[in-house]
Amino acid sequence: MHSSSHFLQNGVLISLLAALALSTGCRSDVKVEVVDKPIKNSANQLVQSQTTVANREPVADATDLRWQIPPDWQATPAPRLVMARFIAPSQAILSISRFSGGGSDTANLTRWAGQLGIPFSPNQIDSFRRAVHNPRLQVDRYFMASDSNAFDIAVTRLDGTAWFFKLEGTPEAVEGAGTQFEAFLKSLVHDTGPSEPTTPVVSAPQPPATSPAIPPVAANSTMAPLPGMEAQVAGIGEATWRAPSSWTAGPARAMRKGTYLFSGTAGQAELSITAFPGDVGGLAANINRWRGQIGLPALDEGSLRAQSISKNVGGYDSHIVWLQGDTTSIMGAIVPRAQDTWFFKATGLAGTLEEHRQAFADFLETVTF
Repeated sequence: MHSSSHFLQNGVLISLLAALALSTGCRSDVKVEVVDKPIKNSANQLVQSQTTVANREPVADATDLRWQIPPDWQATPAPRLVMARFIAPSQAILSISRFSGGGSDTANLTRWAGQLGIPFSPNQIDSFRRAVHNPRLQVDRYFMASDSNAFDIAVTRLDGTAWFFKLEGTPEAVEGAGTQFEAFLKSLVHDTGPSEPTTPVVSAPQPPATSPAIPPVAANSTMAPLPGMEAQVAGIGEATWRAPSSWTAGPARAMRKGTYLFSGTAGQAELSITAFPGDVGGLAANINRWRGQIGLPALDEGSLRAQSISKNVGGYDSHIVWLQGDTTSIMGAIVPRAQDTWFFKATGLAGTLEEHRQAFADFLETVTF
């Protein structure tokens, strides 16, 4: 209970519960604890920028690469469509994925800059480059950073397939893993068979098996659309809502129903509104996907349901979630319907999200389908 007192002194827990209790009917006899940084009452708990990727499809049988992972990097369960994920001692996270096509480097840099909330212009691309010394492969490497987050990303392309090696975390964590990441990139070799010069590189070890109670994550951290999904998303009926006057509508983006930006003392945050056909893997898979985005471990379905607040949104039984990672937090609502699932997800620093918690609760009250 000693952790709870810190949050209570700042009014975070009481205000957040009060804002949501107005419409959820939570009991007034609230017992507060801290588990994984969110908050919990006797019946429910608040738990844990969904960015879409255009023109990318997962590859089932692509040309293979081999590599050598630094020995002190730990394998961790990877979401679906991510081949492997590792955590460096600095706590930077490396995700490895591959897609057909993969888009141009300029398009990818534009997307990554948007995720970080920093400006980018195509004529600046060379200023983000970092050298890679791999005698076997052409590898392009880019470093981008905001005040709180950084990406060190390498891309190599083989036979129409783009491989992405994304190291992310705080600027300090990413820079702290930079030397080892460079050694990893130098170890990459195209696995063409015995005619290739033999080198002491190995395939990535598989992450340890998760408990059967923890469901597989439904999609990777960038929610890459599967073939044909864009057309299915476009066919989902529209919803209406009233955004708070302090929020600014963002530009239209593929696969999104809406985007809003808002600011606070901790910086800017973004609300993404998306809808996908079906249940997208179910509640637990989606919350675990969000947890993975901000560096939190996956939990079993029972724990996740106990750590969410039930709420009626637009006439549907929904779940309010709050997650606080080391650098980024998520405040969102998951609205499952008969044929599709809607996601209202605000991403940013905890301080800014806390300042807009009442506005978010009020916003959800206006949603209609």
